[in-house]
Amino acid sequence: MLCDYHVHSDFSHDCSTSMEDVCEMAVRKGLSKICFTEHLDFDRRDEGWRYFKPEKYLSRAEKYKEAYKGELSVSAGVEVTYQSVYASEIAEFLELHKFDYVTGAVHMVNHTIVGSPGYFVGKLEDEAYGEYWSELLSMVQSGLVRTVAHMDYIKNHRPTQYGPFIQERWQDELVQILECIIEREVLLEVNTSALRRGLGAPYPSWDIIRLYRYLGGNEVILGSDAHFAEDVGAHFADVSVELSSMGLVVGAQT
Repeated sequence: MLCDYHVHSDFSHDCSTSMEDVCEMAVRKGLSKICFTEHLDFDRRDEGWRYFKPEKYLSRAEKYKEAYKGELSVSAGVEVTYQSVYASEIAEFLELHKFDYVTGAVHMVNHTIVGSPGYFVGKLEDEAYGEYWSELLSMVQSGLVRTVAHMDYIKNHRPTQYGPFIQERWQDELVQILECIIEREVLLEVNTSALRRGLGAPYPSWDIIRLYRYLGGNEVILGSDAHFAEDVGAHFADVSVELSSMGLVVGAQT
């Protein structure tokens, strides 16, 4: 039974889908569990800053946990937009509000959206990627997150002048991050939204997932990053087969 640990509802600033529609779709697709991971943003330059209302969200989630009991397990989590400069503020917020699950993502570096072409303007690849990997490592080391979401999100708008991505160029950084994930028992998310974007592989890439396995990683979790109900659990069947062929367990964490 597959679980989707990364779905959004209208409690996220970039989603207008209701919790009920997400739950209904999950049931229709035969999922056993979903975890809402609403955007939690701390940078005033982020479009989602101050949009998220935790008390209202947790109250609504309780309604659907009860409504779908015995049919679908529903968890109320958050997707933290991590920047090291906000680490203490993030920690205070998470201590104040008890979420079922916390996944972390590096959406911004130096207050700029990584998933936008503007992030790369005026930067050589060493600067753009180096800063991104550094923030990812800081996030894993922080102890604030249970899961690393879409690890190579930076590939969304890779400038053509950089040429093809050569993983060996960043092998030391990737090994350091993945070994930290394994040592600290943080979970690596395999995020299928990259397949919907036409990128040909999930986040992270198959090569990074293979490296994770080589380094001793045993378990991953799946996230669709759905912002529309129809995308819940998308591509899970095929991706799960590939992960199993690598000897990885597709987890069902609580």
